[in-house]
Amino acid sequence: DKPNYDPDAQGDERPRQVTLAPFFLARHELTQGQWRRLGGKRDQRLIKTGETYPIADVDWFTSDALLRARGLTLPTQ
Repeated sequence: DKPNYDPDAQGDERPRQVTLAPFFLARHELTQGQWRRLGGKRDQRLIKTGETYPIADVDWFTSDALLRARGLTLPTQ
């Protein structure tokens, strides 16, 4: 019932203001076809679902490396 309440916060922790630069975030999930065109490996388990289905079971580090090679980044928080 308190503003900025965090039940896991320590007694001496207080909210702080953070300023972020503007950023672009895609509206839709990356499809398997888009992932493959970016250079990602095609997951043999997902072939049955098709190119227009979202990519799945790709770890953050693999995704980050692939996107950074193209000048893109993933959110970290």
